[in-house]
Amino acid sequence: LSFTNRSTSLLLFYTMLALTGIAESLRAVSVTPTAQQTLAPQDMGIGTSLLSFANSLSNLLASAVFGIVYDLNVTEARPDALMAASGVNAVFLTASLVSFGGLALVLLVLRRQLK
Repeated sequence: LSFTNRSTSLLLFYTMLALTGIAESLRAVSVTPTAQQTLAPQDMGIGTSLLSFANSLSNLLASAVFGIVYDLNVTEARPDALMAASGVNAVFLTASLVSFGGLALVLLVLRRQLK
């Protein structure tokens, strides 16, 4: 999705957006039970609440950052289709970089601390 342009078919574009949404939904649904399995029964309420708060806060920050990235990459000098493609490309490229950074953090730092 990070390389859309005028020739990208709308069917492909919407299919990729749908797959991204489905993947996010599966992640959101699987995180809470996984966290609850690691918590002691007396910590279940606070742990679940903290997880929901952290998820909401991360969604808020992601929306703000990606909105800024989109806005910075959309200029009025371009035609409408290219404006949207430029903004979408920048958002998905940023999301990819953040995802790979998070993966590297987990694999190189946090995983060693858990051993």
